[in-house]
Parts: sequence; structure tokens; C-alpha cells
Amino acid sequence: MVENILKAMEKGNVKLSYTSLVSGREKSIVGTLQGDTYIKQSASSSKITFWDVEMNKWEDIECSTILSWTKLGEDL
Repeated sequence: MVENILKAMEKGNVKLSYTSLVSGREKSIVGTLQGDTYIKQSASSSKITFWDVEMNKWEDIECSTILSWTKLGEDL
């Protein structure tokens, strides 16, 4: 799953739903690895780091907390 998320983020925006480690609540975030925000990552890492397009900042998420994901934009 993580490899597919990273590939999708390289091409555009992805909406991730995950469980917050702090609050335990389900949250959503839109992130990308496209353009100037690109970081090469490994699918075997326990975290993914990406650009939060809504808050304009770097974010990371523990892979084990990801509940679902969806590609956004015209390449659906």
C-alpha cells in the first residue's frame, strides 16, 4: 500500500485518512511529493514524509496508522 501511495504522490495530490497518534481520532490530510516538494522515499520506511498542500508545510505520518487513501485531481 505505501509504495502505491508514494507513486501517486509523485504524480499529484493524495488524500490520506489516518488515526492520529496523539488523539486517537481519525483525521484526513492532502499531500504531495510533486514539483519542488519532491523527496525520494522508501516504501519499507515506517513513516512517509510529504508536503501538506492545505497547510503549506512538511508533514509525516506513521504508515501503520493509514486507514485509506485516494488520488485527487484530473488523473483519477
